[in-house]
Amino acid sequence: MDETEYIAKYIEYFTPHHVLHPYLGFSLDPTSAPPFPLDEFGFLNEASPLSPPVPGNLRVAVTGGSVAMFLVVTYGDILRKEIASRFARPAQSIELVSLAHGGFKQPQQLMLLNLMLALGSKFDFVVNLDGFNEVALHPCENGLKGVDLTYPRQWYFVVEPFKSAEERLFAARIQEQKERTKALEEKLERGKFSVLKPFIEMLKNAAVKKTMHLEDQFRTATFPDLSYQTKGRGRTYQNDEEMFSQLARIWRTSSALMNSVCRGNGITYHHFLQPNQYFEGTKTFTLEERTLLYQPDHPYRFGAEKGHAYLVQACAELAASGVPATNLSMVFRDVAETTYVDSCCHLNELGNRIVSAAIASALAQKSG
Repeated sequence: MDETEYIAKYIEYFTPHHVLHPYLGFSLDPTSAPPFPLDEFGFLNEASPLSPPVPGNLRVAVTGGSVAMFLVVTYGDILRKEIASRFARPAQSIELVSLAHGGFKQPQQLMLLNLMLALGSKFDFVVNLDGFNEVALHPCENGLKGVDLTYPRQWYFVVEPFKSAEERLFAARIQEQKERTKALEEKLERGKFSVLKPFIEMLKNAAVKKTMHLEDQFRTATFPDLSYQTKGRGRTYQNDEEMFSQLARIWRTSSALMNSVCRGNGITYHHFLQPNQYFEGTKTFTLEERTLLYQPDHPYRFGAEKGHAYLVQACAELAASGVPATNLSMVFRDVAETTYVDSCCHLNELGNRIVSAAIASALAQKSG
């Protein structure tokens, strides 16, 4: 399965199967017969993050959003080989643990790290690859509803009770489609060789698309004032500069705290600001990227384009303060080939190979 198919399959599964989590905001439900391995916390791992490390191996946890997740899940062999070569050891001695999740943004990574360590997880390295979600998501999701910018993405979708009857109706319609999807998945599982399988598959796909359509309508709808449970303190900002400055401050502070937690537990931490095709001047687009992968009206474009410069500055401040932080914004500047795979932010094999090499090199320099 290539990266495009895996991303599509993940998005299709994610929509009806994400659930509330008391510390992380949301996660995937590992009891819902997922089409790929999920650990008990809903992360895409074959083994539990709590399993004891193999003696003599290097255990590397990777946190962040979907770009970090696909780096491990789809291209883990590349990252593993790059790290192994820098440390002059066999590739099989590098254990990768995905603590990344689609849509995660700080301080979710910080909270997740603390939860895993509190439960007894052991890591040699923690790699935090993020920065896109932190500035791209809030302006076109929570920010439209007045939801606090520290809250997980689309928080108004997943908390109840909603304040208005219209919101409750939307929530009920979305939940109905999710339950329909689940019921159809169960039918497919029970009747794998049924002549009705193509028809049931078609109905399931339609239910998934209906769910996504309703969620998109809900994202842009205007409702009466939301409850405190839904929006928190719900701060408003005088201008975009104030909002992006606050988003970057939370990102920077969360990373500094992750570094402190790691140092206190004998773990080497390194933060990487991920590349972003909407940040001007970071890459000369190929024809494919210009026509298919760069979408001028994409809802994420505004935040990713305007907010990324604030993260570049925050990354420099982290490094100056002694936090291992590397800005990968320009990692594709001299690459003539296509490195992006969609109009969001995700990378193809070449893009992941270049990022993996940069990560491995930085880890080796830090440990040298």
